[in-house]
Amino acid sequence: MTDPKHPRAPIEQVLSDLEKRRPAFESLCKELGAHIERCLRDEQIAFQAVQSRVKSTAKVEAKYLAPHKANRYKRLDDLTDIAALRIVTYYEDEVDVIKSIVEREFQIYWEDSQDKRVPDNPELFTYSALHLVVSIKPETLGNRAHKQFDGMRAEIQITTSLRHAWAEIEHKWYDLWDAFPPKAKRRFARLSALIEMADQEFVSLRKEFEAGNESTNLLVSGDEDTPITAQSLRSFIEQEPLVSEIDRAIAKKMGIELKDEISDVYIFFTEGGLGLSSIGTIGKLRETLLMNREKLIELIAELKFPPIEGSVRQGDCVHMLSIFLVNGLLQPASRRSP
Repeated sequence: MTDPKHPRAPIEQVLSDLEKRRPAFESLCKELGAHIERCLRDEQIAFQAVQSRVKSTAKVEAKYLAPHKANRYKRLDDLTDIAALRIVTYYEDEVDVIKSIVEREFQIYWEDSQDKRVPDNPELFTYSALHLVVSIKPETLGNRAHKQFDGMRAEIQITTSLRHAWAEIEHKWYDLWDAFPPKAKRRFARLSALIEMADQEFVSLRKEFEAGNESTNLLVSGDEDTPITAQSLRSFIEQEPLVSEIDRAIAKKMGIELKDEISDVYIFFTEGGLGLSSIGTIGKLRETLLMNREKLIELIAELKFPPIEGSVRQGDCVHMLSIFLVNGLLQPASRRSP
């Protein structure tokens, strides 16, 4: 916050101070960015990027000399966004999740922070992001970093990839905004409104997909008549103990590694092969695997196929089962109808 007891520093002093301290601001950005990325990965939050920058001399000069900022900025440290980072996430509802991580990891200056997702005028559509002004806490990065960056603050912006793209384009024309004709400004507003709707739709679609996955998982584990689709087949491979057991036996017999990964290409071809073999339900697939277990392992070991890249992947036994069924080397269980 500005200290009213101190006179306003001349711009020459502010810019000189900026250039002397620029390396420190760059180091602060690097330290904060690396720590934020570690936290996001630890929390298993997918993100597009964590970007950082130190404000240019021209931008600092323009902001410091802006007439409406004269009473707010009296020295360089009054500008809280000299060092700034932007966390770009994929989904709108993850902004608040990341906000809670930033709150946990850093000292927040709420009086200088701003939630620009909530415009003063709800009828306006414009830039949208959460801006948090922070400093390093000793317990987060240790006493060394705390002492090195003591008194320094940075602004962390959190937004979605769609909003980030809009902001990058708009920012290039920001200085000319007042000269824009009303129709151009209106078009910018319409684009912002569409992006807000798209952000919300992506969240809605993700939730529907997750709900579908949960339903499929329940069906696979509890309903033998679940139809075989790419989604139910993946869930079966991930959940079925018999699949894990046979994959492990194949890897052991061939003396190679078992990798915990599933090939989407294999899922596609396996679904087709099972369909050609009249195996249309999870229950019939389970019975066919159980009936052919020993012979399947022997055939794979004898033909040395797979491995791909010298390893067995999760679900390879189901993929090879479909190939052997299509070629008549194994037979489907007959008790269940497809």
